Amino acid sequence: MIALDAEPVAAAEIELSGAELAFLRCIDRIDALITAETDTLTARAPFDFDASNQRKTHALLELVRASRAAPSELAPPLRDRVLALREKLNRNAELLDQHLRAMLEIAAIMIATIKAEESDGTYCGQSVRRR
Repeated sequence: MIALDAEPVAAAEIELSGAELAFLRCIDRIDALITAETDTLTARAPFDFDASNQRKTHALLELVRASRAAPSELAPPLRDRVLALREKLNRNAELLDQHLRAMLEIAAIMIATIKAEESDGTYCGQSVRRR
């Protein structure tokens, strides 16, 4: 497990190992995916959730593999990138939650409308107006 709250390394400039660079590339890839998704959700543009989930799942798998090779105590630049990504993920989760709640509300309205249209009013307390 990678410690995010480890003490910063005292060196002014840190050279990253190959494992750390691989880890950083994974963080960058996830960051780009999350930024694109967040921007699309914010703009309320059409969005392919299945394709996005596949890309994020693949990126997460790469991150898990890279994190196994990375040192348990992250260098400050890596730790900063992970913390910044965490903030972006939190914002993205808020937008996805809003989107999901809106979709559930729309689905509930559609279900109620379909039920009302299918009913002849026999078992309902209100009168159902038929066309």
